[in-house]
Amino acid sequence: MEIFKLVRDSFIDERGFLKMYFEKDWTHVSYSDSARNVLESNYYFDHVSYGHDVETAYLLLEASHALNLSDDTTTLKIAKKLVDHALTYGWDAKRGGFYDMGYYFPANEKPVVVSNTKVWWTQAEGLNSLLLMATIFPDEPKYYKNFLLQWNYINNYLIDHKYGEWYFEGTDNSPMKKNAPKATIWKVSYHNARALMNCIRMLDEYTAERITEKTN
Repeated sequence: MEIFKLVRDSFIDERGFLKMYFEKDWTHVSYSDSARNVLESNYYFDHVSYGHDVETAYLLLEASHALNLSDDTTTLKIAKKLVDHALTYGWDAKRGGFYDMGYYFPANEKPVVVSNTKVWWTQAEGLNSLLLMATIFPDEPKYYKNFLLQWNYINNYLIDHKYGEWYFEGTDNSPMKKNAPKATIWKVSYHNARALMNCIRMLDEYTAERITEKTN
């Protein structure tokens, strides 16, 4: 419970994204007040990670359920905010796919995409969270619409239909990844495996619910 509340109540920026790194006293590591060259050389420690945002949305809701927190509207509100922020600022509305990194430059109200690669695990977590939001908020069609677009993106640019598995990054923006290793110390399959199994389950439940509605 302590870790759950720490992430939910302290790690989420009020603008709607997950803070990345912290000092021992949980002070957020930020270079936003530094010179531009220092700021840019430290993106890794201080950026908006759209993949971690959509994954954290799912994990917070999963943890809330595991902790048996009934009527946990606080966590649901935060999870929705994380997904909405990623859709607004880190989403390719034309092809689908979440970008890798954004950054809130000083005095900017909106983050700027500073890395437009579409890493495989981010797309898997995005697929899962978009469908999850669609099941929770059926009256907001953007979630299911973008879930379909996300699957189309994964099917076209990430899955290797000849040899199997997923490329490290989407081949629309990273065509060289077609020849990169599909298994490395940083490339494992639990993200896409979990996302696909969760989506199969949610779609089965969605279909069963619609059949029940029609027969009643």
